[in-house]
Amino acid sequence: MSKPAATVSYAQNNEDIILRTILETVKKGFYVDVGANHPVEHSVTKIFYKAGWHGINVEPNPRLFELIQKDRPKDVNLNVGVANQTGKLSLRLYHSRDGLEGLSTFSEASKQENAKIVHEDNKNYSDISVPVQKLATILAKHAPETIHFMKVDVEGFEYDVLESNDWKRFRPHILCIEFNHLMKDWRGLLKTAQYDSLYSDGLNQYYVAHEVKDIY
Repeated sequence: MSKPAATVSYAQNNEDIILRTILETVKKGFYVDVGANHPVEHSVTKIFYKAGWHGINVEPNPRLFELIQKDRPKDVNLNVGVANQTGKLSLRLYHSRDGLEGLSTFSEASKQENAKIVHEDNKNYSDISVPVQKLATILAKHAPETIHFMKVDVEGFEYDVLESNDWKRFRPHILCIEFNHLMKDWRGLLKTAQYDSLYSDGLNQYYVAHEVKDIY
């Protein structure tokens, strides 16, 4: 991977710059953002949307979803969660000081961990019931044949999200998956799905689909 080009980053840890560098030959591609959060602040996809890309934004938080709807009219925006089941799950919204509620999660293990160390960004919370769908169901309905990258940031619920995909049918070229809340190790799922580790930025792990690794 070449050195990231200097530009403005909207993302929390320069994920958008890293992905843009990996995908520098793609002019107007397609992304999937699971756990999209805010459409601008800490957004991995904002820089791509401004460049003419479009994609699917999945955000279960109703307030943040409304912001995404306003900012991303050309995208498919879904106010649901992603899980290895269909129905409804309890989403814990942590009312953080920055208003982004970035610790919010479906993961019971993450909820338990947050209860052990209480601080200003997790001491106030509320629980809401949210509809959930499998990733494969969402992609079958809304995704084109080629998905250039998928970002997953769901605060410890990554295993459930990744398990819910049909990896033989839906194969994003590049994956960016948050790695600092490894409540259940999902790396074996990606190895079985034939994804190769590409890069780590200290917060996220990047993977490339085996069949396109020579392109990137």
